[in-house]
Amino acid sequence: MSFEQLSGFEGIEIVHQVSESDLRSIANQIQKDFELSGASFAFEATRIHTLDDLVVNLVGILTKIIQVAPRELMNLLYRVDIPEHRVSNALLQHQNLDSSFVIAALLIVKAHMKIELRKRFK
Repeated sequence: MSFEQLSGFEGIEIVHQVSESDLRSIANQIQKDFELSGASFAFEATRIHTLDDLVVNLVGILTKIIQVAPRELMNLLYRVDIPEHRVSNALLQHQNLDSSFVIAALLIVKAHMKIELRKRFK
């Protein structure tokens, strides 16, 4: 599992060029989103040092959520404001990837967008 496997997702190429500070901000935003969604599986931003760390950790947690608590996944996606049709379209476009990878890419791009908007309107 690596970040490179997510190439081809809309918006993901910009994430590839993030600074270490922005990577930390993305990881913190994802952790906050998990906490606010009430997910029983914790995402720990402190474990993230590279984009690959981010993907590996996020995919691992998403795989567990999909298997054990799919309702929590729906709550997380709602909290992050990723519409169901966007998830469906991404899953159809990237049928060669595991659904956890696809959802991880959507979450990473969304977190990056939030960080950039905050910077822009600070």
